[in-house]
Amino acid sequence: SGDREKMRRHTFSGTVFWMAPEVLFSDDYREGYDCKADIWSLGITAMELAQGRPPFSEARPMEVIHKLSKGMVPKLSDSRFSKSFQEM
Repeated sequence: SGDREKMRRHTFSGTVFWMAPEVLFSDDYREGYDCKADIWSLGITAMELAQGRPPFSEARPMEVIHKLSKGMVPKLSDSRFSKSFQEM
């Protein structure tokens, strides 16, 4: 429903490997985030299922936060994945 789309969350819990940038880097806590953060986490889960590990799994949590703060988003680059899945 339209009300659900307008609903904003203000929580901060979970593992940084699955957290959307807007959850980690909100300039204004009152601003919150919406269901798009869940879509990000779902995408990370899909990447983990495809690769057998989450993106940036070789990094420590603070390194992941740094990478995301610099705009480095996780990508599938393995040729065994279709182009449409890589661009998802």
